[in-house]
This record gives sequence, C-alpha cells and structure tokens, in this order.
Amino acid sequence: MVWPMYSLLFRNKLAALAFVALIVIGAALLIGTEQEQGVIQETAQTIAEQRTDFDETVKQAGVPKPGRPTIMADPEPASVPLADDDALIDEAIGFDPTPVDPTDPFDPKAIAETEEVVIVLKNERKED
Repeated sequence: MVWPMYSLLFRNKLAALAFVALIVIGAALLIGTEQEQGVIQETAQTIAEQRTDFDETVKQAGVPKPGRPTIMADPEPASVPLADDDALIDEAIGFDPTPVDPTDPFDPKAIAETEEVVIVLKNERKED
C-alpha cells in the first residue's frame, strides 16, 4: 500500500524532521550560505565568464557583433497627391443584398402605389 507523503509526515515526527532537514540542505546548496556560494551563483558567474570569453573571441575574429538591423530611410519620401473630397464619396449604386423575408405580409410597394394613409383608431364611446 502506497502512503501519501503528507500522511507519513503527520504520523511520524522523525520523518517530518528529516523532510525539513532535506529542504533546508537543498536550499543551502542551491542558494548558498554567507561563507560559500550556491549552485545558482556559481552558474551565473560561469555564464558571465563564458560571455566575456565569447565577446573577446568575436572581436579577435573581426566578426561584427550581432544586433538589430539598421533600417535605411528613403532620402526623400515620395509625395502622395491628396484626393479630392468628391472622389472619396461612394455612390452606393447596385444590387441591394438585404434578404427578403417571404413570411412578412407587409408590402411597402402597395402602400406607396395607393398613396393613401389610413389611420384606424379604436375609440369607444362611453354611453351615459
């Protein structure tokens, strides 16, 4: 039967102390102490040394240092003629893409053809 680690730690005080000791030793090895450097600091120092060695090798070889490419601008930008306001207006002539609903009983052409307006009021007279 496999016991989860948290149940073992809460059941046995000695196992809990051993776990805490492992965590502290691991942190001291990674981060380091006041007297000794940790693995992280040693690695950062090694990388910095390798970078300086690499930069010196590149300078000796005469290879330009890589960087962002330079963008050459045009000596004189081309002038763009401005359009007339009338040329910017769209006349919107053509087919109307609005779909027609076949179930709609309202026919606006019939009203426009008769040219009559009918107002229906539903007024009820009160009898006294």
